[in-house]
Amino acid sequence: MNKFFHAVIILAILIVSAYFSFQYLEKRAEKKDRIEKRRQELEEMRKAEEIEVQRRKEEERQHEAEIARQRAEREKLASERSQPIHPLPNPPRSVSLPTGVATKIQAVDRRPTIEAICRDAHCRLIRYEVKGEHAYYIMVEGPDHNSVSDILDPLIRAGMVNFTEDKGKFGVRLVKGERVYTAAYTLRW
Repeated sequence: MNKFFHAVIILAILIVSAYFSFQYLEKRAEKKDRIEKRRQELEEMRKAEEIEVQRRKEEERQHEAEIARQRAEREKLASERSQPIHPLPNPPRSVSLPTGVATKIQAVDRRPTIEAICRDAHCRLIRYEVKGEHAYYIMVEGPDHNSVSDILDPLIRAGMVNFTEDKGKFGVRLVKGERVYTAAYTLRW
C-alpha cells in the first residue's frame, strides 16, 4: 500500500507541476504578446510623429514661400509706386454743348467700393471726402498697421491710379486700452 501512496503522491506532484508549468508558459506567452503589441504601438507612434514633423516642415516651407511671395509683391508694388505716373492724355471730346450752358462734372461716388475694401482688410473708413473730379480724401483706422496699409493693393485693382499718404495723420493711439492705427490717403482715380 505504501508503494501505491508513493505512486499517487508522485503522480499528484507531476500533475501539479505540469499544471503550474502550463500556466507559467501561458503567462510568458501573454507577456511576449503584450510586449510585441506595445512595441508595434510605439513604432506606429514614432511613424505618426515623423509624419507630423514632415507635415509641419512642409507647412513651414509653404508659409515661408508665401511670406517671400508677399514680400516680393510688396517690393514690386513699392518700386511701381516710386516710379512717376504719367497720366494718359485725355482724348478730345466729341460732344459739343450749346453755348451759354454751364455743365457741372459729377464725381463718381467711390465710397461703397472703399468701404468694402476696408471691411476686407479689417479696418474702418472714418472719413470720406470728394476733393475733385477724380480725387478722394479718406481716413481709415484699424487694429494694426497692416490693416490700414493693406487696402492699397485692392484699391489699385479697383482702378486707383495714384495715392498720397498724409504723414501727419498717420499714427497710433490708445482707445479704451487698445491700440488703434490711423492713416489718411488722397486717392486718385
